[in-house]
Amino acid sequence: MSVLETVHALLSLAIESGASDVHINSNKPAFLRLNGGLDSVEMNPRQLEMNLKGIFLSGSAIVN
Repeated sequence: MSVLETVHALLSLAIESGASDVHINSNKPAFLRLNGGLDSVEMNPRQLEMNLKGIFLSGSAIVN
């Protein structure tokens, strides 16, 4: 899965689930805040970390 596909899948899941926010940490699964609690996302944490690093190292991150 490419970097953008990974991020898109994570954000799509957050939107579809009604999550209020997404938590991403190194070497840990991503978490979605649902109904005040954190639920882990079934995703390889190492792959997610590498994909996110790829975004920032490539300069593809857009910050407003």
